[in-house]
Amino acid sequence: RFAEVTISDTEYSINSVLRMLFSFYIRSLHGLLVHSASFIRGGQSYLFPGISTAGKSTLSGFTVDTRPECEILTDEISLVRNIDGKWIAFGTPFWGDLKIGGRNISAPLKKICFIEKAGAHSAHPIDRQEAFRRFMQNALFLIKDRQSAQETMDLALEVVGEAETCVLKFKKDAGFWDVI
Repeated sequence: RFAEVTISDTEYSINSVLRMLFSFYIRSLHGLLVHSASFIRGGQSYLFPGISTAGKSTLSGFTVDTRPECEILTDEISLVRNIDGKWIAFGTPFWGDLKIGGRNISAPLKKICFIEKAGAHSAHPIDRQEAFRRFMQNALFLIKDRQSAQETMDLALEVVGEAETCVLKFKKDAGFWDVI
């Protein structure tokens, strides 16, 4: 595959182009980019999708600082891909406020926790329809055509149907890991 791009030579413009290219290409490999922090804990991965300012970098910072058993994949853009019928989360080079690029590691996807700031930690399971709605708000894709949009939605339905899903309400400390 080939792409020719003219951009300014800043880290932000290069990052943006890579996000666009990845979002197009990864779908052909049965995968998606998600606006999400992600970690490996106990040999399994956890995604924390959220819009900008939802708290992805905040919970990532607490995790990196206080939970050595958790390995960060990213605090900004996660990659999930179905390989041999199993959804896997991968580290990506995309970083958020922490400016920590993810390592080239992966683990099977266990749980997707849609994050909301709150005064106390709690996690509540949600049904597939609500998980799909929330997931699509955070999936990175540029709709080229109707077929591309349908493929993206089909992949999103698959991933939320395979992983455990919940709404995670968290306050500003790493104690949220105890409720998930």
